[in-house]
Amino acid sequence: HRNGENIMKERIDVNLSPEEYRKLKTIASAFRATAQGQIRQLINDDYQRNGEAYEEHLSNRVEQGEKG
Repeated sequence: HRNGENIMKERIDVNLSPEEYRKLKTIASAFRATAQGQIRQLINDDYQRNGEAYEEHLSNRVEQGEKG
């Protein structure tokens, strides 16, 4: 993803052995999977708590837009 590249302003040059590189890729993949799971959980938890209010708020905004 290009978005991730924009976050990293500074390039770090590290000489890794093929085994170290493999380990780093494994760590990165695990981190990404964990982060995706946590983000999905956050979305689902928040929507379960607040989804009805969000939808009501959005429908009120649509009605206001239609009136004026």
